[in-house]
Amino acid sequence: MKKQLGFTLIELMIVVAIIGILAAVAIPAYTDYMKRGKVSEAVQLTAGVKMPIEEYLSSKNECPAAVTALTNKTGGKYTTNLLLATCEPGADGKGPKVVLTINFYGDAALEPAMYALCLNPDDKKWYCDAANCAENTVDTKYLPATCK
Repeated sequence: MKKQLGFTLIELMIVVAIIGILAAVAIPAYTDYMKRGKVSEAVQLTAGVKMPIEEYLSSKNECPAAVTALTNKTGGKYTTNLLLATCEPGADGKGPKVVLTINFYGDAALEPAMYALCLNPDDKKWYCDAANCAENTVDTKYLPATCK
């Protein structure tokens, strides 16, 4: 009897099928991971702007003219510049409601989406969930745990 050299066709087909199944599971998980990373860039950009806005509001009790005057770095690799979307004066001695927005580019799934962060004048906390900040149009599965 001859000694077998190499792999049979069936063995190679089984290996290819296993690799195909693993790729079918791994590729969608990886793309979701990448999108969450891009959203986290927006979260990090807004983190550096929250404190200067809070200080401005507490000292002057009025809306700032522009966020860019409060910070230097307002754009990222996957996000456009940070904008002060709205700032509505507060009623009954409460501070103004501030809405910060960042738009995405370079990713078709996130491109129409907008990450928004809202300062609620009632409790002076920042929110990014849809219930407290309706301007946020990013799919909830890409948002950080604090926004869900």
